[in-house]
Amino acid sequence: MDSESFNLPLVGISACLLGQRVRYDGGHKLQSKILKYFHHKVRWVAICPETECGMDTPREPMHLQDDGDNPSLVACDTGRDLTWVFKKWLCAKLKDHSLENLSGMLLKSKSPSCAIHDVPVYTDVNEGTVLVRGAGLFARAFMKEYQHVPVVDETELDTVEAMDEFYGRILECS
Repeated sequence: MDSESFNLPLVGISACLLGQRVRYDGGHKLQSKILKYFHHKVRWVAICPETECGMDTPREPMHLQDDGDNPSLVACDTGRDLTWVFKKWLCAKLKDHSLENLSGMLLKSKSPSCAIHDVPVYTDVNEGTVLVRGAGLFARAFMKEYQHVPVVDETELDTVEAMDEFYGRILECS
């Protein structure tokens, strides 16, 4: 890495948005337009809460269940509660200070870990009634711990103007 790149703001990003095959189905959600815009403007820090907490790829799909304020992370097919495993990793991640130098965060929408506002929380394992829509477990904890850091999901960066605005917020935070 050259010295010029070293001085660029650090921005966290859901690893699947970088094209890493970390999603539950072994796929990715590469965001070429966004990556092209931010090329030479930021240094990405890839984050995948599911793989970082030890879950395999591919893996059983998951959703949030029960309580909108403190939901559980539940495997859709087996009903296995993965909340404790995830929250154990999350507590360690927040304590290790690896996120504190970030000037922005770009997360994957609709993810039970990374969504910032649109993930459904269901009443039961069979995806019954949607109680609320809210933030995923990682996103919720990150936004609470790092309130000063601008956070968006990929759906919010659908225009050059939106990317310009987010980049301005990143620079203010760096």
